Amino acid sequence: MKQPLVSLTIVTYNSSRYIVEALDSAKTQTYKNIELIISDDCSKDDTVEICRKWLDENGERFARTVLLETPENTGVSANFNRAIAESRGEWVKVLAGDDLFLPTCVEDNLNFIQQNPEAKVVFSVARTFKMKNGKRVYLRQRPKRRHLPYFQMSAAEQLKQLYAFCFLPAPTLFIEGEIVRSCKFDERFRNIEDYPMWIKLTKKGYKLHFFNTITIWYRITDSLSKHVDRFYNVNFMDTHFAFLDSIYEETLKYHPKVVRQREIDRKVYYFTIKYLNNKRNLFTRGIRKIAKKIISFNTPS
Repeated sequence: MKQPLVSLTIVTYNSSRYIVEALDSAKTQTYKNIELIISDDCSKDDTVEICRKWLDENGERFARTVLLETPENTGVSANFNRAIAESRGEWVKVLAGDDLFLPTCVEDNLNFIQQNPEAKVVFSVARTFKMKNGKRVYLRQRPKRRHLPYFQMSAAEQLKQLYAFCFLPAPTLFIEGEIVRSCKFDERFRNIEDYPMWIKLTKKGYKLHFFNTITIWYRITDSLSKHVDRFYNVNFMDTHFAFLDSIYEETLKYHPKVVRQREIDRKVYYFTIKYLNNKRNLFTRGIRKIAKKIISFNTPS
């Protein structure tokens, strides 16, 4: 089999707790011709120092390594773009600094592409996990079985569905280098890199392909969009609503019921921030549930 160069791009921000695991999972890939690009988004912890030391000790395993830094925090979309701009691979694999590659991740993707040469944008299965008592506890898989017919659609049909919802397992993205370096992630939406990119790719006619193999372990922990003590990350939600506003007309055209639901979600969000101080507990969850029913009843169809 041809041995194309594959770029593993890992983006980090305050990732010191998990980054060594992520880097070790890149090192143990069964496929050999890979370069490693790490892009840090102005971490406040010692992520960069950990990465630099790790590269000093393990860099010879890779065809090439790069560690990128920036003097200010720019958001996840810009961070991915910096990593990808530095890549040279025929194929690019993206990952966040707290997730993990399975050892055969690159090899499995390349085998699928060899069997499906029309595939330029590929997804696979991510297995979620969390740590409990120092051990990994594996949870559900993404995407769900009911979502699999989506990958039988044309790019145009996939685009229409994307205006309604996005379920794609972003950590599993494996994409042709020339495509991702030219398309780029949309930096207008600094805290949402994936959903706008899927819209952009399908608009350009790239069908989203899928093979039903686990290639990524996706860590469940406090994140940009979720937290155990609060309902929302405000910065993430501001970006989220800005993006939904950008596709409002298309969503209204194909999925008018979805537009109504999103308006309900927005009102529930504002209620939660204003009246519940965004604090997640049993009491506020009950109040929020009642408020959501009232808001739904009073939102026009």
